[in-house]
Amino acid sequence: MAEGSGETIQQETQANEFPLLRYPKLYSPCTFSLVASKENEDNEKYPSFKAWIEVFRASTPTFKKAAESDPDPDLKKSAKTLAKKFENEYLAYLKDVELQMKNKGAAGYSMDIMQLCVKRDDILRKLGFQDCFRAIKAEENAKAMLMLSSVCEEIDKTAEDERLLLLLKGVFAGNIFDLGAAKSAELYSKGGGAADFNSTRDKLAERPWLIDDYDELLVDWDDFAYSKAILFVDNAGADVVLGMLPLARELVRKGADVVLAANEVPSINDITAAELTKVLSLCSEPLIETYYKQGKIKVVSSGNSMPVIDLRKVSPELCEEAMNADLVILEGMGRSIETNLNAQFVCDVLKLGMIKHPEVADALRGQVYDVVCKFDPGSVETPPDHYVRCRTSLSRTAAWPDQDVLVWNACTSVERLPTAFDHSHTEGVLYNRSAEKWNAPSLETDFSMSDFRMLSDALFDVLRFWQ
Repeated sequence: MAEGSGETIQQETQANEFPLLRYPKLYSPCTFSLVASKENEDNEKYPSFKAWIEVFRASTPTFKKAAESDPDPDLKKSAKTLAKKFENEYLAYLKDVELQMKNKGAAGYSMDIMQLCVKRDDILRKLGFQDCFRAIKAEENAKAMLMLSSVCEEIDKTAEDERLLLLLKGVFAGNIFDLGAAKSAELYSKGGGAADFNSTRDKLAERPWLIDDYDELLVDWDDFAYSKAILFVDNAGADVVLGMLPLARELVRKGADVVLAANEVPSINDITAAELTKVLSLCSEPLIETYYKQGKIKVVSSGNSMPVIDLRKVSPELCEEAMNADLVILEGMGRSIETNLNAQFVCDVLKLGMIKHPEVADALRGQVYDVVCKFDPGSVETPPDHYVRCRTSLSRTAAWPDQDVLVWNACTSVERLPTAFDHSHTEGVLYNRSAEKWNAPSLETDFSMSDFRMLSDALFDVLRFWQ
């Protein structure tokens, strides 16, 4: 496809809201506020705005390299020239984003991870690169498929009380295959991928993990009562084939139907619904093959076109499948950590992923290659009073798109504390600890952005202490 003939594809703004969101009006997908980071340039505890931009700048060479070797015959003669044009245009865009922030400041400028992802893919598609990672995805899918039966056999030989842990370790090990992150892309360039699955699994960080709700999850797993699960999958290769397919297989074995939700449109090395359907149609692992033919494992398009996901914009097919689901699993750094880490659902939700960006690790007080296992029981309760009060106290602050994310994160955090504390007492205890640490203003007064950022940090520290 010649330059300029590729149609720019963005996630459509059709009103297909994922029906299992607990508070749709309060939902904001992005976990980390890039704009708030501008207020924290001197705060070593939280990545600066420049650091977040560097996440995208550092990964640009990987995209350029993939574009240069795009196998599309229409790009054969011009791929290298167009790849260089992509690099120049996207780096210029990032530089302009930094300039805009410098000139307008946090109060007058809106920017988040989703916008940076969309712009990168838009430039690639405009230049004719519709799926420049497809050859790598196909190669890694094929390698992983050869290993799938042996991985499943190992799982079957594992005692029931240890099987869930092995399954989760498989998900984490597979999730390291992520070409959108500079660290993991470098590992892949040195021979990583499906071939490294077993060694990666063996080298995973020991428990307790950075966010570790495994014990809570195990209780529900042992008393399994789920009838249908929606699994949002991430990358091709070992990630989906050796991590998520064995998990889906085990869910069906325990009695649940499984719907695998994958991207509609290619983005980085994320698997698409069409590619995943092909993988399953070729799968020879006996149980997975049987479950797929029986319809107990099926694939739907999520409607997504990014490596992150906004659950307010999903496909009608996914919404229909979700109506009678009672478990959601979000997998991957983009879908479960950089977005949706704090999203609340009316059903139980499990968020699994490996951290590959140093900036994400810093924001969560962890390290690169730490893993997240966050399990939140579902609830249909209305927003707690302390959310309403705190949100009201922020109503007159400067414009800040991610206020809801930080307020909601801080206020719903009390729900994870020991039940011996009632909410009103807990809020007071948390606030007193925060005020003591940061000399924060009264809850009855207006907050500045940096004041609330510090309060949110303090709340996070207190929660980690109690947990």
